[in-house]
Amino acid sequence: MTILEKNLAALCDGRAAAIRTAVLAATPCGRFCVVESRTGEPTATYHGVYLHSRHDPRREAERACAAMGRGVGVRVIVGFGLGYHVEAALASDPDGDIVVVEPSLSAFRSALEKRDCTQCLGSPRVAYLIEADPESAASMVSDRLAEGVAVHRNTAVRSIHSTYCDELDRNFEALRSRHDINRNTLKRFGRTWVRNLSQNLRVIAESKPVEKLAMKHAGVPAVVFGAGPSLDDALPHARALSRRTIIVSVDTALKPLVHAGVVPDYVVIVDPQYWNTRHLDGVPETSASVISESSTHPRVFRMVTGETYFCSSLFPLGRTLESALEPFGKLGAGGSVATTAWDFAVLLGCTPIHIVGIDLGFPSRRTHFSGGFFEERMYTFCDRFQPAEQLFHRYLHDAGPYPVPATDGGEVLTDKRMIVYKWWFENQLKMHPDRVCYNLSPGGVRIDGFPYRRIDELLALRPFRAARDPCDAGKPVESTRASAHERRAAIRSAVGSLIEQLHELATVARRGVDEVARLREDPAASPANLDRIDEEIRALESREIAGFLMHDVVESIMNSSKAEPERASVLSSSHAIYAGILISVTYHLDALSFGLELLKNPR
Repeated sequence: MTILEKNLAALCDGRAAAIRTAVLAATPCGRFCVVESRTGEPTATYHGVYLHSRHDPRREAERACAAMGRGVGVRVIVGFGLGYHVEAALASDPDGDIVVVEPSLSAFRSALEKRDCTQCLGSPRVAYLIEADPESAASMVSDRLAEGVAVHRNTAVRSIHSTYCDELDRNFEALRSRHDINRNTLKRFGRTWVRNLSQNLRVIAESKPVEKLAMKHAGVPAVVFGAGPSLDDALPHARALSRRTIIVSVDTALKPLVHAGVVPDYVVIVDPQYWNTRHLDGVPETSASVISESSTHPRVFRMVTGETYFCSSLFPLGRTLESALEPFGKLGAGGSVATTAWDFAVLLGCTPIHIVGIDLGFPSRRTHFSGGFFEERMYTFCDRFQPAEQLFHRYLHDAGPYPVPATDGGEVLTDKRMIVYKWWFENQLKMHPDRVCYNLSPGGVRIDGFPYRRIDELLALRPFRAARDPCDAGKPVESTRASAHERRAAIRSAVGSLIEQLHELATVARRGVDEVARLREDPAASPANLDRIDEEIRALESREIAGFLMHDVVESIMNSSKAEPERASVLSSSHAIYAGILISVTYHLDALSFGLELLKNPR
């Protein structure tokens, strides 16, 4: 048996058969050469560059893995080389998983021909991505970011495959940015989401699922309006566009659109914060259908009274309540109402889809369209010692802006938060390349796949309807489900059942707190009861709902010092979890009880 055959036989990756077939069909790399190092072990050059140390390749790999740190969930090794780094990673961490990203199939085959790598190829903890798309490689670890992801890049591989590695880095950075934003958002708004959803029970009962609108406007062009600076240039054309396209507006753009004399077909509102509802102050009653989510701030539904459609919740409490009704239908959540609005236009079946006012940056160093709520609010804080220009300058530069290519070929400032949305749009088009999209804002951040289109080209289209006035009556979609009364009864039953489950969970958690106290008083006592309590908690469906507000507790345990003795550390962690469950359950019970009271008083 040759070295290659031995290596391929040892491969136990989940895609082993496909990898074996690809390797056997590949041509060995003529620029991959193996030479002997000073320690006698093989090292290799690739395109004339050493992949490993000429002196001691094994020791070099051990140092590189040590630099990646300990206790990470996943180690990503870019460039297989001769497998030294994979072997070192396996030895340095007996629990973590490893993902090997190799840009060259021919180089991988050459390595398997030259050195016995069965130690790492035979480990079930290692996954191999050979010539994989950078986005697919990054998504491989997307669910493991909370555990920690460390990346090692072989310097030689990076220099030879620089374009591939740059794209890989960009995708990893996008994943990390989204993870950080989601984590920080959850810390900031977790309780707000629970409170809002509980107060929206009546609205949920009276709403319709957004899925009812799927393909309602198939083949009809759409314009998605955001509230960026470029909205100012589009507003004079909004009324004419409403005769030729379906108009989808984000909440912050609704007021200027209505004041421009046109009501959108749909307004997308998904923000949980009170201050974001202030964008709707002074908006007259319109027929615009509201596309929302169950944790949106309740004030929204008192201010915008059009037909309401809900999309599926991303949160455990929302999913539990939705299960008592029909599925609502999913909309993409890229972290911005603009991404949700665009995905809603996709759900409608609209094509092509145009965006305007979704600048994802600061064209002409401006943050929003003229006359928006936050701009006007900024003026209320200025005085002669702190003029408005100073406040706007501080707002802009505190975000750490940096230049990126603009849609028209120039440059525009953006920041790390908004660039994540650009990546989200681009990734959506990579997954669905058949979607036709355009950007009507020349000065915004360039989004690959959204070429610039002049508004004049849209205005040249033949109108298919009269302009929609702010007081036009919309035609609601017929509901095939039960009446609002029956839906209220279903939600009432689901909430009542959930409250019982949460009380049961609280009882078990209190026993856990008491058991930890007993074990601390008696060092000789067995902790077996804690295992039984943990099993009881895992058996309760309500644990996921309570866990939604416990990210801080889990993060604190994962980052805690290991200086305590093992028993003391286990007891501290157990107490933190049980106490965290009690706090979360208490908050959920208070919110849901209040929501039930509101549900008893329908309009």
